[in-house]
Amino acid sequence: MKIDSLPDFKTQYRTGFHSIAFTVNATFNFDSAEVRSGFKYGWRVRILESDRGEPFGGGDDVIYDGKVFFFTVDSSQMFGKRTITLSPDALNTEAGNEELYVQVWIWNDSTDGQASGQNSEIRSYGF
Repeated sequence: MKIDSLPDFKTQYRTGFHSIAFTVNATFNFDSAEVRSGFKYGWRVRILESDRGEPFGGGDDVIYDGKVFFFTVDSSQMFGKRTITLSPDALNTEAGNEELYVQVWIWNDSTDGQASGQNSEIRSYGF
């Protein structure tokens, strides 16, 4: 199992709700043994703010750590999509623009398999 390419995300400001919707898309690939196995897989989405290059250093800020979704593989390529809605205040972690990216994680939940993760590209936003 692997994540086919960089996860992609789009944002949409929802004026009436004063919120920002993140739509995250990922493609997962499985070999024929994984398709036949009937095993349950889990995946989750995280949204982070990059602190790379900041003078204070430190780790990236976790903005959202999503719940796990489970599925059974029925094809060698499967697509995942999640929409996450957050307030602009939750995204405003420092002065200036926010450099945001998403992480997508997948693992074989039936065998306690090792999680495989992939980051999207970093995008800059002024909220």
